[in-house]
Amino acid sequence: MPASDAYVAVNDRLKSVILAYRGTSRPLAAIQDLKIGLQKFFPDAPGVDIHRGFMESYLARADSIYATVEELVNRRYPGYDLVITGHSLGGAQALLAAVDFSRRQAAWIPRIRLYTYGQPRVGDRDFAQEVQRLGFYIRRITNGEDLVPRLPPQFLNYLHCGTEVWINNNHRPWPGQEFSTVLCGPVDSIGEDPMGCNSVAVMKLEVQDHLKYWNIGLGSLILSQPIISSGNKGRCDIF
Repeated sequence: MPASDAYVAVNDRLKSVILAYRGTSRPLAAIQDLKIGLQKFFPDAPGVDIHRGFMESYLARADSIYATVEELVNRRYPGYDLVITGHSLGGAQALLAAVDFSRRQAAWIPRIRLYTYGQPRVGDRDFAQEVQRLGFYIRRITNGEDLVPRLPPQFLNYLHCGTEVWINNNHRPWPGQEFSTVLCGPVDSIGEDPMGCNSVAVMKLEVQDHLKYWNIGLGSLILSQPIISSGNKGRCDIF
């Protein structure tokens, strides 16, 4: 699995430092590769296990990304929130970054806002409990019959964490509405909510719903070259 592609930007209007992880053009192959086994992530938490491939991909650039984010959050923009986001495998990287940063800098926890889209499962129940213990804000967005959030399967001891927001494309509360959005489970819950994407029968799951969220095509945003923004409204570093 290749190292993560990440983008660090500043939005002055939203008063946010933004760390975005790019997804992959081959999400199913990457999730189900030979590194699907669980592995220890924290030396001081031996019971916390995560997907080996996700961990290696994240750690390949973790220190350089953290150094840039730390400079922005602690020195240049101390009053800004830290928004971390990613789609698909980028969502897995975003979750690991939020956990890593929270453990390195506990003072950041009230400022971290994590939003993932089509994120696969990342770790086991102990990992989910560690995420809950840290207590940063999480919204894990899933879409319709997207297959990727159901991988790796639960029978391999994987478990989601955080509050799911499910875009239900098949339920329209009033004529003309394209979808409804369901906030699943208690805030910052551990585990799987049967009212969200888990309510979809396995035979109905598909990759197509992984590529478009709220009618925005995410699969088309996989770039051969990074976009660099500049000027007063934003700055962006590429990894």
